[in-house]
Amino acid sequence: MALGACGDDRCPFAACVGVQVLCEVVYAISLRVVLIMPSLMPALTANLGSTNDKLRSCASTALDIIASAATPQPQLLIQGLAQAVANGSVRTKIAVIEKLGVVLPSLHQSQPQLTRLLLPAAFSLAQEARGDAKSAAAQLMGLLGSLLGSTAVLSAAANVSSATEQRARELMFGGAARS
Repeated sequence: MALGACGDDRCPFAACVGVQVLCEVVYAISLRVVLIMPSLMPALTANLGSTNDKLRSCASTALDIIASAATPQPQLLIQGLAQAVANGSVRTKIAVIEKLGVVLPSLHQSQPQLTRLLLPAAFSLAQEARGDAKSAAAQLMGLLGSLLGSTAVLSAAANVSSATEQRARELMFGGAARS
C-alpha cells in the first residue's frame, strides 16, 4: 500500500491517496479495523510526522477516524501511538503528542488504565536532550500529569529510577525540580 511504502515524503501524493482510501475502508469495516491496526499505526504515525502538509493532514484525519472506529479496543490505538512516541523521529513524536492531546482525554474518561500505557514512552522521551524533544516530553508529561495526577506519574517514574523521577518532575513542573 502506498501508505507504508512512501511515508518518508518521497511520494506524498501516493501516500495521501492511500490514506484517503484507508479512511473510506475504515468507514466500511468499522469494528474490524482493530484487525489491521498493528500494521496501520506505524505507517500512519510516520505520515503524521511528514514534512508534507497535505500528507500530515490526511494522516491526522485517518487517525481521527480510526480513533472513533477503535472504540471497542482503544488499547491498540494507544499502543500504536506510544510506539511512535518511543521509536519515531522527533517530528513524528511531536505530532503524535499533539494528537494524544486531542484523543487521550476522552479515552481516559472511559478507560483510564490505557493512559498508563504511555508512561514508558514518556519516560524514554524525557531522557532526550534536544530542545524540540524536550518540549514534546514536557507536553506529554503535562498531559499525563493532568490525567493521571502528578503523584501517580512521579511514583511510576520513581519505580524506573531516581533520575527518571527527577527528570519527570522537572518536565512536569518546569525548570528546577521541587521536593
